[in-house]
Amino acid sequence: MKFPYQAVIFDSDGTLLDSTQIDFLAWKKLFAEYRREFLFNDHVPLLGCKSRDVVKQQLLLQGKELESALAQRLHHIRTLTDEMGIEAIPHVNVLLVQ
Repeated sequence: MKFPYQAVIFDSDGTLLDSTQIDFLAWKKLFAEYRREFLFNDHVPLLGCKSRDVVKQQLLLQGKELESALAQRLHHIRTLTDEMGIEAIPHVNVLLVQ
């Protein structure tokens, strides 16, 4: 059986979908809940990192507090996506149909 595709993209976050602003705002909200400031310059080094690692290293949380923070971040992402919507990366449709 021949594979009918030339490539497969598994990562949509930031690759196919322009999620940078929502990702930043979700981190900003989460950090604020722990009375920590979070600036855009703080966000750039986190791109591509696992949320679990960020929460462990930056907020120094473990166990139930870690799980709660991760759940809260996901809640922020969902709320922000509902409020703001999310767009495809410009011209990604051209890439996908080739």
